[in-house]
Amino acid sequence: MKYNLFDDLPKKTVMRLEGSKEGIVTDIPFLLVDFMRLPRRCKRVLDLGCGSGAIILLMAERYPDVHFTGLEVSSELCDMAIKNAMKTGISDRVEVINADVRQVKEHIKAESFDVVVMNPPFWQAGKISPDEIRRLARHTDKETFLAFLDASAFVLKNRGTMYGAFSTEYIDNTILEMEKRRLMVKEMQFVHGRLRTNSKRVLMKAVKNASFGVKVLPPKICIEEGV
Repeated sequence: MKYNLFDDLPKKTVMRLEGSKEGIVTDIPFLLVDFMRLPRRCKRVLDLGCGSGAIILLMAERYPDVHFTGLEVSSELCDMAIKNAMKTGISDRVEVINADVRQVKEHIKAESFDVVVMNPPFWQAGKISPDEIRRLARHTDKETFLAFLDASAFVLKNRGTMYGAFSTEYIDNTILEMEKRRLMVKEMQFVHGRLRTNSKRVLMKAVKNASFGVKVLPPKICIEEGV
């Protein structure tokens, strides 16, 4: 069986943009945007660790009335994100901040965003890429990972929503750390690369200061055409 998750997303367009040749644009942004549903009154979205801007581009096409801000530590990736916003005609709705996630309080006001989205470097052991950009995008230590959660809790309005893609390896600890910051998980969806294989990624929706109660959605089976 073949599954195509991205019929309604401009994947071919994104793959022609800055960062695609470097392997920065992966399937995760498409999965995450497909999973997200912005609130009707959402006006401002922050992408923590926005990379080359793939998530912002995809969301901007779906939500033409929303303003997007990207925070990215790599100046090279910031340049890519700005160029991509200009190429796709959304630069008037996009701001890119070149800063470390730990510096979020220096650049962004508390409780000023309706939604935060993140595809953070995964806090996990594994082969580390010698390429600096790929290493920043894919791997991190626990402290840096927790800084993403701290930043989310700081910038989100009360009852604001956080969407993220995370590794399943530390899912138990990830949820505990989110709850410490009053980011209460409300929806989860596991992603599988093949039928009958374990999930390595999970998409999660959390709401700031919400009550307990989690909905687990049917899994996503992501098999590329031709496999």
